[in-house]
Amino acid sequence: MESERARTLANELQGEKQRAEASLAGLCAELRSGEVQLLNAYVQLSPQCAELFALWQRQESGDGNRIAALVIETLASVLEGGFDEGARTAKTRQGVAGRILSEHLQLLYRYLGTERDQLLKACLRLLTGVSSVSQSMSSQLLRTFNFAHEGFARLSQRRHQASKKDKGNRKEPPKVDTRTFFSRFATSFLRWKDPSLTSAALGIKDLIGGVLRGLSQDPPQEALAFVRDILELVVRQRQLPRQTKVFFFNAFALRNLASLLGSEDKQVSSTASTLLREVCCNGSLFPASKDAMLLDVCLELRAHEAQQDLVAAVLHSRPRLHLQSEPEEI
Repeated sequence: MESERARTLANELQGEKQRAEASLAGLCAELRSGEVQLLNAYVQLSPQCAELFALWQRQESGDGNRIAALVIETLASVLEGGFDEGARTAKTRQGVAGRILSEHLQLLYRYLGTERDQLLKACLRLLTGVSSVSQSMSSQLLRTFNFAHEGFARLSQRRHQASKKDKGNRKEPPKVDTRTFFSRFATSFLRWKDPSLTSAALGIKDLIGGVLRGLSQDPPQEALAFVRDILELVVRQRQLPRQTKVFFFNAFALRNLASLLGSEDKQVSSTASTLLREVCCNGSLFPASKDAMLLDVCLELRAHEAQQDLVAAVLHSRPRLHLQSEPEEI
């Protein structure tokens, strides 16, 4: 049954535009509801997804093309591996990721300049999928992708503005915004726990730093996921060079992480507190030469319990800061 549907899908993807769009829209609707049987059957029939790439190539370059967004969404699902795992599907992911890197980055750059959130989120999902295929593919993407491309950095601050209808409909789960997909892409390079790859990703301007900016405004579950990643994949990564951590945890990073201490979500504030204690009380990351910067950050914290607990922990770990914060006697 599914194999027959897959053959029909492959044929229709090669047909006239309207029929191809309808078939692809149907596949994407199934994928969004968690049904992966048709995708799996298609991958078994066409391991290199030739029909999808051919359809993508036939589309106009305009960013308003719905078919392009559907193709990218489908390829992202292929890379995410949400279907039967096996030798052929593993090769499919490698082949699809390699072809995207070698042939389609210029198109993705063009799409990333659009104002269409569906297309933006699909592109970021696709890039995250490429990074998740293998460590070598993630490294190649990091070397190849132009993170300075105009319009890319802005995506870290592109949030979903809920309409009155959305706010009133409590049964519907909150929509995942473009910023969240940006954050997932940014942290995808850290998941391989490779010191060189992590150091390179942390050093890219406005990648991880873009997520740090405005972190306190994120939904609690997204802020928590990001802070946990930084705690486990950066702070507690013993193989990561000390200098990488020193460079990353500057005043900007500390201030944005400290903004979570006042979160109403206890898990968020607790995890942020744990991270900041492990960083700020670490003498190897903050030697005496960093005292002035650390003192400035501490003095900016509000007189709330979580913030002041952090200040107390920092002062306990380095008493010399307490002396610097005392007013001079006249």
